Amino acid sequence: MIQRTVAEQQRALYWHRRRLHEREVPRHLLRETDQLMFWLEECLVQRLKIVPGWLMPRLLVLLGQAHPELPRELGHERRPAQVMEFLYRAQEALMEQSVKGAGHGVPLPGAGSAHGAVGQGPQTGQDHPPLPLTLRVDLHLHSYYSPDSKTSFADLVARCREVGLDRIALTDHNTAAGAFELRRLHPGLAIAGEEIKTREGEVIGLFLAEQIKPWLHPEETLDRIHGQGGLTYLAHPCDRFRASFTPERIIELAPGVDIIETYNPWARPADNQLAAELCQELRKVAATGSDAHSPPELGLSWMEIEEYEGPADFLDKLRQARHVVTELSGTQRRA
Repeated sequence: MIQRTVAEQQRALYWHRRRLHEREVPRHLLRETDQLMFWLEECLVQRLKIVPGWLMPRLLVLLGQAHPELPRELGHERRPAQVMEFLYRAQEALMEQSVKGAGHGVPLPGAGSAHGAVGQGPQTGQDHPPLPLTLRVDLHLHSYYSPDSKTSFADLVARCREVGLDRIALTDHNTAAGAFELRRLHPGLAIAGEEIKTREGEVIGLFLAEQIKPWLHPEETLDRIHGQGGLTYLAHPCDRFRASFTPERIIELAPGVDIIETYNPWARPADNQLAAELCQELRKVAATGSDAHSPPELGLSWMEIEEYEGPADFLDKLRQARHVVTELSGTQRRA
């Protein structure tokens, strides 16, 4: 998957030459870093010793637009883990620029009628508690068990308490080990999950009892999740800059899909809108996910549901969830 055809490499070179003379706004560049992070994760998964040459021009352009000193400091470093550290620094710089440019934040467009409009929601914290008899939940987030996150369990739990999250699904990339450990330590808080790379897009498994290996066909991944009593969740299903499915494949996979993520702060509004339309057309349960990779990202978008008993009841209650997206959602990338 990390290998490229000659034509694709030529397109990457054209992109590099064109972008050298352009300057995009920080929020757009933050989304660009997600795609580059995906490719660096692929390098780590496939145990490549150096980042492929076709990817470096694109990385260098973005690093330079984030901060002019980053390309110079990177120098000739090409090891994926070390290059990823520079991409983290670029994200921090772009996030700071984005926050400065946005003032108090920019309300995001609605994610579609699958769960009603989502725009500026209530602020997080003790002054804005959830509705009575409801749980505030987040079903898509990461910890240091993911290669692109450094969030410790202590910081994760502290942030949940700070913003009033009652249930979280820890969904690290291609491993459920962290989720199982967090569930053992905090059974009242954690739902065991995993964000699994298939041979096409990414699928989240919720309420897992066993880890599911990556790189299977999507149908097999969905079957394995259901085989252990879990729920299936398509993460950022229409995001053209990350591992995703075509709309046609989502329709084909629909019989095995329980939940479709209709709002992800790092997906383009048009991609969220398409996901919401598919969710409504297929009559699936919608989800808002923070896709948080650092503590500050938590508590900026969430869902509020009634108390539940078990995965099946959870799915029923999630269908009636209240979805909340604050104006700061999408501005705190890996701070």
